[in-house]
Amino acid sequence: MKKILNWFTRGKTMIFGFVGSLIFIGAVYYIDAYCKKGMYVCNNSHEIIWMLSMVFVSVFIWSILTYKMKEEIFISWRNFSVVFVLFSFLTILILPFKCDPYLRICKESFSWLFVFAHLSLSLLIIIYKSFKKEPR
Repeated sequence: MKKILNWFTRGKTMIFGFVGSLIFIGAVYYIDAYCKKGMYVCNNSHEIIWMLSMVFVSVFIWSILTYKMKEEIFISWRNFSVVFVLFSFLTILILPFKCDPYLRICKESFSWLFVFAHLSLSLLIIIYKSFKKEPR
């Protein structure tokens, strides 16, 4: 796992987040332009693309913000983000498309939850690591 985590350098993480964000924007545009207007028949596979790629917008934003920060801060955030993105992918793939009427447990609601959780937890990790005193 450490070898995989070390593969994500600052530049690769930013590119990875940027490409994922472009996929998200493209999927949303495609669904809005073609599927909702009835020009093409779209199925669940079109919607799963934007649900899975939505978290990359958050990864891209934080990769830009952590680019010039200390290496320790970036590594902590990167390790968290890789594990979080894998966890969110697996969870979204397992959840059903149809929402439960009472609990709202479905792919769409959890994809939004994961984006806001990643934004919030990333902010907390970066603030904590920034103000943490280095041992003398």
